[in-house]
Amino acid sequence: MKKALLAHAVVAALSTFGAVSAVSAADNPITANVTVATDYRFRGISQTLNGPALQGGFDYAHSSGFYVGNWNSNVDFGNAAAAAGANLEMDLYGGYKGEYSGLGYDVGAIRYYYPSALGYDTTEIYGGVSYGPLSGKLFYTVSDGYFGYRGAGAGKTDAKGTTYLDLGYTDALPFYDLTLNARVGIVDIDNDFSGSDEISYNHYTLGVTKPVLGTTVGLTFHKVSGLENGTAAAGGKQFYRATDGRGDNQNLYKSALILSVSKAF
Repeated sequence: MKKALLAHAVVAALSTFGAVSAVSAADNPITANVTVATDYRFRGISQTLNGPALQGGFDYAHSSGFYVGNWNSNVDFGNAAAAAGANLEMDLYGGYKGEYSGLGYDVGAIRYYYPSALGYDTTEIYGGVSYGPLSGKLFYTVSDGYFGYRGAGAGKTDAKGTTYLDLGYTDALPFYDLTLNARVGIVDIDNDFSGSDEISYNHYTLGVTKPVLGTTVGLTFHKVSGLENGTAAAGGKQFYRATDGRGDNQNLYKSALILSVSKAF
């Protein structure tokens, strides 16, 4: 399988939503984070063959609003030839964020780097706004490839222009010190298979987080829709599958409940 879109973006409330996390210039502008999760889901697709992940990174946030950071995770893309040896994702990002009259804004760029996966490196620019518990962010691919996928339509051999729209709602619940996280993600692959959008899809999450003994524990349900009609060997449902080391075929977009434990420093 072309494990193209099985690469990473911002983890289940803490680890499955990706690398571009909330960066703020506190008393110490340098912060670090570490997360253990039962699966690493990026835009609804497992990056670890439905297995556990260890993740972490560093951020520097200047009081002016500029920030840079690095985020890392183990990955496993199965036995696909181009990515059979891949075991690490490294994300590098930077941008500027601020607030005006209660409206938050965030613009920047992110590079997803896979040291051992041929052709999977991807670069995106992004812009987002937030107001109270509501947020929205659009990611736009500027690299030729999108996590290994480079297009399949006549006359076009790249996936530049692929977009991901992330819409979210996050707010504290009035009991048990819980925070609710709900998100909708829309993946629109540029130059999709035969122009039929066979590998574009929607991603939904609903979860809660809770502080426990100095950590943040998250429990998030993931669901993907829009792949039901893709039946070609290279498209639709079959595109988001991979063979593990035992030869078993793994469904990487199946609905899942993911547990994560995170610690910020």
